[in-house]
Order: sequence, then C-alpha cells, then structure tokens
Amino acid sequence: MSGDEKITFYDSLVNRIKNNKVLAIGLLVVVIATTGVSMLFDLYGKFMEATSPQLVLGAMNVVPSDAAPFRDGKGIPCLLQDKVMRTFDGSERHPNSPLQLAFTFSNHAKHDALFTAADFVVSHTQQVAGGGPGVVEPSHTYKMRLEFKRGTQTLILNPPYRIPANDTGAFAIDIMPAGDGVGLCWVLHIEFKTSLGTIKTEPFAVTMSKTPR
Repeated sequence: MSGDEKITFYDSLVNRIKNNKVLAIGLLVVVIATTGVSMLFDLYGKFMEATSPQLVLGAMNVVPSDAAPFRDGKGIPCLLQDKVMRTFDGSERHPNSPLQLAFTFSNHAKHDALFTAADFVVSHTQQVAGGGPGVVEPSHTYKMRLEFKRGTQTLILNPPYRIPANDTGAFAIDIMPAGDGVGLCWVLHIEFKTSLGTIKTEPFAVTMSKTPR
C-alpha cells in the first residue's frame, strides 16, 4: 500500500469509528488478527488525535485595573437564591467602569484557529440594589455594549483573532452596559465562534452600573 493510500485508508476508518465505540473495538480486533500491531498503533494514534479537543479555553480572568475594580468569586447572582456561580461584581464607586475579561486559549491543532465572533447568551437579567466593591496579558481588546435583556447578543471580532497551530493566545473583551442603570445584573455564558468549532464558557454573572455623564 502506497503512502497516499495508507493515509486515505486511515482517514476513512477514523471518520467512521470515532463516534461508534462498538465498531472501533471490533475493528481493532480485526486489525490485530490481520495486519499486526504496527498498523494498530498508527490507527490508535490517529483516532486519539481526531477525538481529542483541539481548541481549549484555559482561563477567563478579570484584567487587573485600579480604574475598574471588580470582585471575582463565587456568589449568588441577581438575587437568584437557588444558584451559586462565578460572579464579577462591580463597585458602585465607579459606576461607568467596564468589566474587562481576558480569555486564554490553547490551540493543539496542526493549523491556525481563527476567532470570528462571540455570542453573549443572556439567560437572566435583574436590577439589584447595586454592585459591591470590589493573569493574563491579552494581546488585543474588543468592546461589547451589553443590552439589559435576555437572548443572544453577537459581538463580531474585528479583526478576527488568530492563534497559530500548537500555540497559546489571549484577548480581552471590555463589557459595558448599553444603557443607564444601577446594579444591573446579568447571568450569561459566551460562545466563541472559531474555525475549529464553538468554544463555550461556563455560566457566570456580572453586576455593573452606568449613569448619565
């Protein structure tokens, strides 16, 4: 079998068995009986490569800033007594301060990952009494004006953010309320749209304030 034929054969097998464990086990038995251990190891390596996550969200952190203090910790968000989740709580003393979150990703693929958009999926909003007081070096910062409503709000990443193959990258998003209000609370998660698929954050909560200037 030529080199090109072997690659095509492996790719075809991987595509058929990566979501079918029974077929995978049966095929491994046949491979051992007919072609030997060498091909088995080659096939196993390709199978693991195809089924392992290629793009991983490693961290989501507040970018340190004296001008925009936010408390980051577990809390009960938006007066929802039955939920405890990571909460970013802004200080009333700085009501027009943006929440700047930095996202760090690792690209384990053999080609670049291109980030094109971020969907802010808001599941709950509520105005509370007010926010309480309150690493990664991102290489680019985007700005998001978050509407105080449920639903998906899309931020187009312009320019798109690129992470080279087998490398790590980080960018930040400045989040500010789109309208005025004190103690505005959101429960949400973010879905990053990339050339390697969609990456989701865990649900989190944000409390911010914005007053007329």
